Amino acid sequence: MAEPLPDYSEVQDTLHEAGAGVDAAQAHGLLTGLLCASDGIGRDDWIERALGVAPPEHAYGTRAVLARLFESTAAGITDASFGFALLLPPDSAPLHERASALGRWCEGFLAGFALGGASARGERPEEVEEYLHDVSEIARVETDVSEEEEAEAAYAELIEYLRTGAMLVHETVRAAEGPRGARS
Repeated sequence: MAEPLPDYSEVQDTLHEAGAGVDAAQAHGLLTGLLCASDGIGRDDWIERALGVAPPEHAYGTRAVLARLFESTAAGITDASFGFALLLPPDSAPLHERASALGRWCEGFLAGFALGGASARGERPEEVEEYLHDVSEIARVETDVSEEEEAEAAYAELIEYLRTGAMLVHETVRAAEGPRGARS
């Protein structure tokens, strides 16, 4: 089973302190998309992409948190026991905040998948195309949502769909293209 993800607020604070142009949800979506599109993404390369610049050598804490996020995500996306999880605010956060973060995760995923260089549109398997279309639609999620049980249930269903779909896309792309390199 994959190691658990770092705490959302820890990653959020780390990215904010480092002056990154992305938040925790976007960064995790970016990472997931990159991992789904390419086995060749390295930890240090992803950290630079997430921060927008290479972190200074003295930024050990930043590197350590983002390295943990990379390792747990890379292990989770291939976890046979379906241990992959999305890095999102905790359930105790208001639903509109969680829904907004979910949309940003989707935006990050789409950017990462595009940057990862997976085969061009039309050359990808149909289930990958469908998932990417759905992620694009979910990225536009309405953040002015009610706190009703129906909205909570819909949010939980979206998370489960995105979680399992990302694992399926990773597996499908690997099967269609084969491994293209090793992480470092």
